[in-house]
Amino acid sequence: MTHFILLVIWPIFRLCTGFAYAQIPTHLSIAIESEATAEIPIRFTVTLTDSAHIPLPNQTLLFQDLEAGSWNGFLNGSSDLNTITGASGGSEILYLPGRTSSITVHVAFPATGAYLGSDTTIVLSVEPRAPSFQDTPDLLHTKGDGIPLILVHGRSGPGLFTRWNTFLDHVRESPSQFAEFDIHIWDHDTRKPIGFDGRSGNAQDLYDSLTELSASYSDFTPVFIAHSRGGLVVRSLMGRTQPDGTRYGDHVLGLVTLGTPHHGSPLAVADWAGAIWREAWGDVPGGELFFRLLVGSEGLLFETDLVGDANLAWDNYDLAVRDSGYRSRQTVFDRTDQVDVSPADLNVDATADNDVSIVYHDVYKKRFGTLAGLNTPGEDGIAFRDRIVTIGAHRKEPSSLLQNLISAVQIVLSLPGSSDAREWLEVHLDEGDRDHNLLSLGNRLLAHTVSDLFEGATIINYDANDGLVPLQSALLLAPTGNITEPSLMRRVSLDRDRISSARQVRAHHIFSTNDGIEDHLDLLVTDNAAYWNIITQETRQFLSSATNLQCAPDLDGSKTVDFSDFLIFAEMFSSQDLRADFNVDGATDFNDFLIFAVRFGQTCL
Repeated sequence: MTHFILLVIWPIFRLCTGFAYAQIPTHLSIAIESEATAEIPIRFTVTLTDSAHIPLPNQTLLFQDLEAGSWNGFLNGSSDLNTITGASGGSEILYLPGRTSSITVHVAFPATGAYLGSDTTIVLSVEPRAPSFQDTPDLLHTKGDGIPLILVHGRSGPGLFTRWNTFLDHVRESPSQFAEFDIHIWDHDTRKPIGFDGRSGNAQDLYDSLTELSASYSDFTPVFIAHSRGGLVVRSLMGRTQPDGTRYGDHVLGLVTLGTPHHGSPLAVADWAGAIWREAWGDVPGGELFFRLLVGSEGLLFETDLVGDANLAWDNYDLAVRDSGYRSRQTVFDRTDQVDVSPADLNVDATADNDVSIVYHDVYKKRFGTLAGLNTPGEDGIAFRDRIVTIGAHRKEPSSLLQNLISAVQIVLSLPGSSDAREWLEVHLDEGDRDHNLLSLGNRLLAHTVSDLFEGATIINYDANDGLVPLQSALLLAPTGNITEPSLMRRVSLDRDRISSARQVRAHHIFSTNDGIEDHLDLLVTDNAAYWNIITQETRQFLSSATNLQCAPDLDGSKTVDFSDFLIFAEMFSSQDLRADFNVDGATDFNDFLIFAVRFGQTCL
């Protein structure tokens, strides 16, 4: 009330006393809401008041950061370079720092006719987790000069989908299959952006780490196995142009991706996911709590305040989100009471002046590139398509609402808010159980994320998914429409012919509930030996010569692995002909038969 009276009386007093044209002094203050070393981006609030400590709303502030000796535009997740103060005179900022460890942030309020200008400066110490290689001294080559096999994890933080122990156990149980390789596990900070341009974010971190590692090799031609977003980090680096005109991928033997969101994920588009949740379960008790456990500022699947999660937004390769957009004033998303879903929310170069709830802002896209840009095909298709193998998983039947309610009912009955729910999950559930339960919720939400919200859109569904990533994204498919066939029992039935026709990479493999692999975490922790054998054989095929790299089992050169190839292979197998040694281990044996079997029927690129 006091502030309201002052706001009314002060202008009258100035006019009556002859101070109508005197400029009023102002004051800026900054409050850090999160430790500068704990989060990327850093959250802080700037408040503008006058000399009587009255907040000044609707005023323009200028934000700048000082890097490399010059003032540059300040990047934030809610507006362009100029930020407007709210009713309390404050502006909440999510600041994305550069690569330097000490950042000087300058906030200025330019003088107006009524107010004097003011400014303030703060120095932030930024210490993101340094990327590093974990030592595996017992997993070094015993044959040849050694080829680096780099393991790149997915999202770290809540969820911790970073477990490589099952694969490492498989390596130790199959030493002859990995005799040529040196295993290196690369650890990095996934709160940072991926860096689709190959020169920023995690892609730059990977480049720096590999540059250091390469000093230990006379011929550095690595192979990568990457889980989840780690595959995007590697692909981004592969597209980086070198000083000699080559691209980094020209020196990479190959990449196997496990559940990588090559097209992103609709769940990472918070507005879209929130709108779908409202449409599907708006009246379910505790529904808002369920959603915030998955997606939002504290989401356990996608924490949208972190640019490293937000930049996993869908790339709209299937045109699921139309320019017509979608608007609703009923939402469970925790930033605003209005949801606008438009192409500006997606991982594409698009803006929308009327979209008031953008999370993955245009300034990030300009600085770090977009997923749509990474996936833009050249004359020969997707970059390095002949060196990429994709693996995806899905549930045979989307998790039921009853299953989801049972998974979360204790949280809903006992806890009032999402922060408490998150703490309860971390304390009371085993890490693996927690992640599988969350992925079950994510599976249900993705199965409902159809595109019929948008006027004129072709109906696209994501029924086949691993709880985080639609199957068409994990396989890096070309636009092809729906990849599932209608089913009265809600079981997921794949259209194998359509999937095959949309393949853009050297090979892909699909696993499901029938294989004991149905969610994003199973792709790392499954004990299915056949699954790990396929990954092993695909990895070994990268040892082939460049002329044999593309489709080794195509023995007759017909560009299709068919029955005539089988007859040739059978004769070579019986005579131990090394021309059928597809995995280059010095013997034509059962492992080569396995490679032939998994490629049978496929068309070579």
